[in-house]
Amino acid sequence: METLKPSKSQPLLHSRWFRLYIILFCTIIVLCLSLQPEAIAKLSLEVFGDSFASTPKGSVQDALCDARTLYRENQVKLNKKLSKLVERTFFRIFKVDLSKECPFWPDDGQCALRDCSVCACDENEVPVLWRLGSSQGTSRFESSATCEYSGGRDVLNDVDRNLGDTQFREWQEDDKDVWIIQDSDENMIYVDLVANPERYTGYQGASATRVWKAIYKENCFLFEDNCTDQEVCSLQQHSCKEQRVFFRLISGIHTSINMHIAKEYLFKTRWGPNVQLYEERVGRFPERVENLYFAFAVILRAITKGMPLLLPEVYDYRTGNVTEDELTAQILREVFSCSKLLTPNCLTFDERELFRSPEGISVRKQFQQHFRNISAIMDCVGCEKCRLWGKLQFLGVGTALKILFDDHLTFLQHNEVSSLLNVLYKLSTSVVTIAYMERLLVLQRIRYWLLVASCMMGVALVFMLMFRRSFWERDELYYKAKSV
Repeated sequence: METLKPSKSQPLLHSRWFRLYIILFCTIIVLCLSLQPEAIAKLSLEVFGDSFASTPKGSVQDALCDARTLYRENQVKLNKKLSKLVERTFFRIFKVDLSKECPFWPDDGQCALRDCSVCACDENEVPVLWRLGSSQGTSRFESSATCEYSGGRDVLNDVDRNLGDTQFREWQEDDKDVWIIQDSDENMIYVDLVANPERYTGYQGASATRVWKAIYKENCFLFEDNCTDQEVCSLQQHSCKEQRVFFRLISGIHTSINMHIAKEYLFKTRWGPNVQLYEERVGRFPERVENLYFAFAVILRAITKGMPLLLPEVYDYRTGNVTEDELTAQILREVFSCSKLLTPNCLTFDERELFRSPEGISVRKQFQQHFRNISAIMDCVGCEKCRLWGKLQFLGVGTALKILFDDHLTFLQHNEVSSLLNVLYKLSTSVVTIAYMERLLVLQRIRYWLLVASCMMGVALVFMLMFRRSFWERDELYYKAKSV
């Protein structure tokens, strides 16, 4: 009687554990293919808010509020209102001179990147109400040149100067009592900030490093014994609060700039968040994150103190477009009333603690002079878009300091108001972006380990089937030998 051979497939394929293994393996493969970290990170930011946001623990040094409160009020209430505000004509247009030469190192006075320079718009391309110096007859245009937005030029660095059909009243700037050195009005142009977003431009290397080194070097106050002309002051060297505040403001703005670069980074053909860049420049340095929160607290305090001058019932936000002006006033009221961070009884920073020493007058003069020097350093930035946003943000910080330390302030210039609200939005967005990046970092790591697990399970499955095949062949030889 012939010996029956057992089915080859039955021991393995009919095993309950093998079926579970296959189901788990397929599930991991599906997760690897379908997991979209960027979309999930944005969704979790909206759904969970600040439930597990990456914020400094406890209070922010030199500020009067904790980081959790700053994040929660900003993410839930303030940031979205500010995003609508900076899209309005009054705040999206910035008047700036991008042609000034560097006063410190002439070799970097012009952009070193390919096609970084741009032409001036033809007079016919700019609406009449926008033409520079039209009332004085000093308009500056090049009749033969036209502005082409990324039309074969350097997309990353070119500034789009075409303002389209926007209508806006002309304004004049005065250098008196401004903490940042003002540009010459006759050389200033109107730039649409929405058309020229702050993001990655490829500007890096020795030129960019030299600019930031010079900026931080301004932190060396003349009465600081530990500072020399050859070194950059560090936070540990500061022996008084004024120096610490100065350093942390600069560091906060620097962190915010890096956050916007990491948030919108160019990967060959697409724009997206660069988590690795975030980790290298911000994520690994908790003190930089805290300095961002500190700068945010200082700007909030300045706006709160200066609100009597900034209310739409007081300040002239008119642009010539009635509908636009009404919408701007409405959003401004919503911004000023949406969060407790902008209420008079919320003190996020106490400026009264500064300049109280016997050397207070001298320290304040140095403090102001250092910020004016930083504005001059901005003219050494080789990338036009980087220079544009650097000028705007440091003017915003300088305006905040002007409000905080000038008890007799009665008026703010157009550029000062615009830069102040824009720098608040930039800091606000950076605070939210850090939480987004931390979520994205976790999700990318999850996807990475799922991919590793799927590869290992795939290899294990191959070895399992090879082992079973070898076992079946051995069984077949055994039964053949037995049947003989």
